[in-house]
Amino acid sequence: TILNAADPLTYQAEKLFGLDLNDDNVLGRNVKPFDRDNYIAINNISKFDATSNKTLLTDVNSGELLFSDSTNTTNQTLLTHADGSSFIPSSTQTAIDIEQADGGCIKLLSYREAGKATNLIPKKVRKRVKIDGRFKYIYENDYIPVTKYSEAGFYLDSFDENGRPNKETIKLNSADPLTYEAERLFGIDLNGDDVQGRNVKPFDRNDFITKNNISDFAATNTKTLLTDLNSGELLSADPSNNSVQTLLLNNDKNRSSFTVGDNQTAIDVEMADDGNIKLLSYRAAHQITKTVTKTINRRKTKVQVQEDVDAAFFVTTFDSNGLLIQESTILNAADPLTYQAEKLFGIDINSDLVKGRNIQEISKYKLANSYGWKIFNKSKEDKLITFNKENWDESQEVRIRYKSYEDYPEYSAPIFFKNISNSEDAKKINVITGAGNIAGNDNYPSYISPNKLLNYGIRYILVYYFTML
Repeated sequence: TILNAADPLTYQAEKLFGLDLNDDNVLGRNVKPFDRDNYIAINNISKFDATSNKTLLTDVNSGELLFSDSTNTTNQTLLTHADGSSFIPSSTQTAIDIEQADGGCIKLLSYREAGKATNLIPKKVRKRVKIDGRFKYIYENDYIPVTKYSEAGFYLDSFDENGRPNKETIKLNSADPLTYEAERLFGIDLNGDDVQGRNVKPFDRNDFITKNNISDFAATNTKTLLTDLNSGELLSADPSNNSVQTLLLNNDKNRSSFTVGDNQTAIDVEMADDGNIKLLSYRAAHQITKTVTKTINRRKTKVQVQEDVDAAFFVTTFDSNGLLIQESTILNAADPLTYQAEKLFGIDINSDLVKGRNIQEISKYKLANSYGWKIFNKSKEDKLITFNKENWDESQEVRIRYKSYEDYPEYSAPIFFKNISNSEDAKKINVITGAGNIAGNDNYPSYISPNKLLNYGIRYILVYYFTML
């Protein structure tokens, strides 16, 4: 067998016979560590702090790539293809660094000029294996080399601890979680943003609401809204430690990143009492173009028209892991969701300058006057309804006394209940009828309908329950 200069047989023969068989003045394989720092300096690439656990070696004679522990370069592993042939970069590709990731996978970082290069792609192969003492055929992926055109940029190849490929070749785009992981692993600025890992910025909510003339209220800040400056992705973070981040995701097959719609701005994120994450976004007023069918000269014709879209707030709900569980819901002015959102985010969503539900006390005397009801002497009227204030443990009996049959209402009479509790929780208790309908409180009356004219009698039984607002 002829011994070529770059041949494992030649390296073995040199060690066996002690002769320099390829004239490189090196006994065995002639390898040289790649000077990563010199490469990134020449190419004006920024670097970050990172711990190196592997050393990238290049066979000077063959161009083959090997790796070793950073503390001991004598124990070397050759990078190969699935068929055992050596992994050798093309002329447009420069292998820069190699490291072992947390899962044990060996990651090779390279830079490619635009042109043809070797990509590893998956291919299903049938293999005979022994399982529980019996041979069976299974299908699994092998990663085979394919030469094709590649755009300029950084690329990542993956190998197992024996140097065999175990994943396909990946191009590292500027806004990609794999790019952020690779920056931390290799300590190199791969997307040119001078930030190691994901480049996020807290959203300036105060600046936004000031520019848009939106009022705010006092509220507890439980989360910080972050925006990825490269991808536009949205994240929720602990306000005391922005490094603890949760990416907001769609509930689809690929778990794609959640983004707000056109003309819409995410302005705040908070954690609700149930542990879910609430995202508040604002849609600016704008116009859209729609295609509609109109009758012109007795013919159906499709024309484009401009349609105004009003400004609005939206709330979107995610679970504690950032996974979408409720689509974006528009917050209308008079909506319990709006009142809850105002309390959670501390923003005047319906522009009424009131945090939560905007309620006003209604005078029962003014209400009676507006309906033309007879008004008794106010000092006496307050005593017409008898209520047992000493009984808080059993059913209450409310008695309404009328002086005569003529004073009895012909069709209906309003009843008001006023919550005079001091506790904030108790103030939330509302009164409902036995039929489940909202009954009277200090703002809106409940009505009894004895219908005197229909001779239903004067006795009337009232049944009420209490519930939280």
